[in-house]
Amino acid sequence: MDEQAIKQFRDYMIEAGRRNREQKYEKYRRLNAFCEKGQILFTGSSLMEYFPVVEMAQGLTKKKVYNRGVGGGDFL
Repeated sequence: MDEQAIKQFRDYMIEAGRRNREQKYEKYRRLNAFCEKGQILFTGSSLMEYFPVVEMAQGLTKKKVYNRGVGGGDFL
């Protein structure tokens, strides 16, 4: 690949990642309308996004658990 093609590919992947994060933010904005106050909310990066906090919390608390992690390295 020549230098220009590499730059175009890199720019494409960066833009795809940005769009993916924006879609996640919009999904969470919509879901947040249904969240109950006083419950448990986890936020963070891809480590939190993919960590099964909701599943692990089942049976440990009577509160609802929400996971709002958003990874920054996702491209697709």
